[in-house]
Amino acid sequence: MAGVSAGTVDRVLHNRGEVSEASRGKVQKILDEINYQPNMFAIGLAAKKRYTIVCFVPYYEENDYWHSVVKGIQKAANELQAFNVRIEYHFYKHDHKESYILAAGELLQKSPDAVLIAPNYRTETLHFTSELQMRDILLLLLILM
Repeated sequence: MAGVSAGTVDRVLHNRGEVSEASRGKVQKILDEINYQPNMFAIGLAAKKRYTIVCFVPYYEENDYWHSVVKGIQKAANELQAFNVRIEYHFYKHDHKESYILAAGELLQKSPDAVLIAPNYRTETLHFTSELQMRDILLLLLILM
């Protein structure tokens, strides 16, 4: 579309190598026209990086509430598998604060790329999420109302 080689487009997209200002302008004009946005999944595939998301949820028994939540997460995980995204689970006892604290500490040792949290205890969750933020680990809170 810009009348330049694929290599030139690649150099413009990744801001590497030498590209004439005229070619850079042509490529940028097309990128702006098509509202180009990089595809994070494609970037991950190309980099062959594996992403690990840990779901931090209460232990459950079949057919209870958390069983249905985990089934939904697993359905999404199956769809993301082709994009090098792996879902792991880390469980704690729903009504046992010490279990929550212990499991959170063990999870921090894994160094995942992201954590999905079903928080149970306010103070302990604030401490845990602060640790995740300090380690630059993405977090999502699963809040039930």
